[in-house]
Amino acid sequence: MNDVILVGIALFVLNGLFLTWLLASHHKLKKKLQVLQDIVNTLNRDMVGLCTASVSVDQRLNDADDALAELFEKLAEVEQLSQASQPYYGAIQQAHNGASAEDLMQQFNMSRDEAVLLIRLHRNRSS
Repeated sequence: MNDVILVGIALFVLNGLFLTWLLASHHKLKKKLQVLQDIVNTLNRDMVGLCTASVSVDQRLNDADDALAELFEKLAEVEQLSQASQPYYGAIQQAHNGASAEDLMQQFNMSRDEAVLLIRLHRNRSS
């Protein structure tokens, strides 16, 4: 009978040791879980910040695109005004492209001297 009681006590002690080991393991796992939850919370805050920043950057890019489009429109207007204010603009472009004096005389209704002068002045720049 003493053997049965000793075996029972031994099993009770072993169960106590096993329970202590389980509680210690549980405590370690809870600490690790808390560390992981803190990391996840930090990453979530970082993601919120990045998303907010990306919205701001997207808005800035849209504003820059709008400003750039407006500048291109103004540049086109300035070029058109510049071309319109230069009566020989088309003839100068033709001279750059290698047109002959006869071509300039026919297309732009100018004298031979004007056509030759434009070719001499502007063909040299493009070569």
